Amino acid sequence: MVVRRFLVALVVFSLVVPFSLSAMAQEKKPFEGVVLNAYFIGGGAYEKLYTKIPEFEEQTGAKVNIAAKLSHFELNKRVAQEFASGGDIDVISTHTTFAPGQKDFLLPLNEYLTP
Repeated sequence: MVVRRFLVALVVFSLVVPFSLSAMAQEKKPFEGVVLNAYFIGGGAYEKLYTKIPEFEEQTGAKVNIAAKLSHFELNKRVAQEFASGGDIDVISTHTTFAPGQKDFLLPLNEYLTP
């Protein structure tokens, strides 16, 4: 009787676990198929940050399309041009010094963050 219970438990486990793992894998990639068009500050210390993008893509399922990596001044100019022409920008990297020049293009994230 103990052997039979063990075998039944083993069969149930072998049937349930693959479905559970599949569901968990899908939960880990909630943004599968989403493409984020990103305009980044390029050069210097910023480049190391961008080496994390593949990890972000793997964990979320989202794809990051780096449309531009420019200096602060060039980035502000390019972002203004893109918005004026109806460009598709999802992410802008910035610096506190340059954020005021981008205020018309930035969305507050407060409601998405917890203190």
